Amino acid sequence: DHADGVAGTVGVVTAFGVGACAAVELMDGPAVLLLVLAAALAGFLLHNWHPARIALGACGSLFTGFLLTGAAVLARTGYGPVGGAGVLCALTAVPVADAVLVLLSRRLAGRPLSRGGPDHLAHRLRRLGLTAQGVVVVLGGAALCAVVVGVLAHTGRVGGQAALWVAGGAAAGVLGLLRV
Repeated sequence: DHADGVAGTVGVVTAFGVGACAAVELMDGPAVLLLVLAAALAGFLLHNWHPARIALGACGSLFTGFLLTGAAVLARTGYGPVGGAGVLCALTAVPVADAVLVLLSRRLAGRPLSRGGPDHLAHRLRRLGLTAQGVVVVLGGAALCAVVVGVLAHTGRVGGQAALWVAGGAAAGVLGLLRV
């Protein structure tokens, strides 16, 4: 939660996507829980949109990430490991790309992984000239595209290769933003 509105927006989109996957698997409890999380994050966005008056903080963003990834893994239980990994990657493409970008940039710079810094996706997009609201729209749109592919792959409407395109796009984005 290092930029106004980014964690909430990506969280809402991801919660709806993972909730759809849980609903397809007839997992009513996780599906409802994810819809409640999406509603809570949407309400939170009213106060977290730029200029933010409140932030999720480490506890809020870690809890949200844990709940989303745990539910995604639960919804993919029983599927093959390769297809399952592809769908999970598509459902969480933006957070995964952000984590990989931060880990690579800190490792290449020789900085400790635990030390914070302005090396996240949102920071780099701001350095490219996007406004705070523009960053939220770009990352939210990227999350929406990836989540739609993940849900379609989960339901079997598109092949598992579609998730590879999402992973390739995320990798290209990370490599491109490493130079910023």
